[in-house]
Amino acid sequence: AVGLMKPVKQSELFDAVVRVLGVNTSEDFDKSANGNSEQCRALDVLLAEDNAVNQKLAISVLEKQGHSVDLAQNGREAVEMTAAKDYDLVLMDVQMPILDGLEATKAIRERERKTDKHQVIVAMTANAMKGDSEICLAAGMDEYLSKPIRMHELAAKLLSIFGSTSDATGQKKTLGDDRDGAGEPNSRVEATTSLGQTDAQTNNEDLDGDDELSDLSIPVYKPKTKPDYKCQVDWGKALSSAGDSPNLLKDLVEVFLDDLPKLITSLTEATKYRNAHKLKSAAHMLKGSLLFLGTKEPFHHTFKLEQMGVMNELEDCEIVLIALRRDLDSLSQELNQFLKDVADEPTYRQ
Repeated sequence: AVGLMKPVKQSELFDAVVRVLGVNTSEDFDKSANGNSEQCRALDVLLAEDNAVNQKLAISVLEKQGHSVDLAQNGREAVEMTAAKDYDLVLMDVQMPILDGLEATKAIRERERKTDKHQVIVAMTANAMKGDSEICLAAGMDEYLSKPIRMHELAAKLLSIFGSTSDATGQKKTLGDDRDGAGEPNSRVEATTSLGQTDAQTNNEDLDGDDELSDLSIPVYKPKTKPDYKCQVDWGKALSSAGDSPNLLKDLVEVFLDDLPKLITSLTEATKYRNAHKLKSAAHMLKGSLLFLGTKEPFHHTFKLEQMGVMNELEDCEIVLIALRRDLDSLSQELNQFLKDVADEPTYRQ
């Protein structure tokens, strides 16, 4: 992989957020994919995630590592599915509709009070604000991962929990030694803060991640004709986000474009009726979908709308939405041109 100078900053906060959210690098992908490091046994995983793009990406990463995956679309489904079936692992998105990941985890832990079971739950969140990990652990979660899921980080986390296939037992390691009988931390941190709210300070230790291009043996997409639209996508980052899999990148783009009209409608209605909660939820969903594309301006405007919803400060939301829709128009043109250009490319076929 090759390191590059970062592009010109649009705002200090935005660049900090982008660097925190990061993407997986080809060097780390190759180590996991080529088996140069130990791997854990195949697991039965429940993925609790409501975003279609993130579902596709997470399932691909998990299956690439040999795990089987069931999908829960919200926290309530996750609670019901873990009651009906024993899973080795639950990957739990924090912000979901109907019942969020924190409340779903609390419900699972409450159910476990009457048993000797302990469901391994790993939190997933696109936020990287200081204190998020403490909030997740206080709700009863065992571990914490930032989205988008990076293959090497997931592999390392599963190794730390379940051990490797070369271990004598291959069984999961004992978790929760510092927890009480309910699977909750003895030294409790009250999980009352809502993840995704504005925090004055980010975790500076997470801001030093490398921005690296994908494997040079896989060509990064370039338009076949001169674009008559504003280019929004960092195609090197997008390919790296897809684990250097051109076919997965194509699939993710298709899922994103299928979902986009619904997301725009939700944002438009929330803005029209000045509904802060719906604005926050719709913007958060779009923000999660944009992660893998490495966009600047669309992500920036979506993040701004989400924070307006969080803070219930909606005076300028229509102005920001207009700017976002302009960004999304050019983004849609770029993505559709990508699909047209790669339709007959062998690299982008399974």
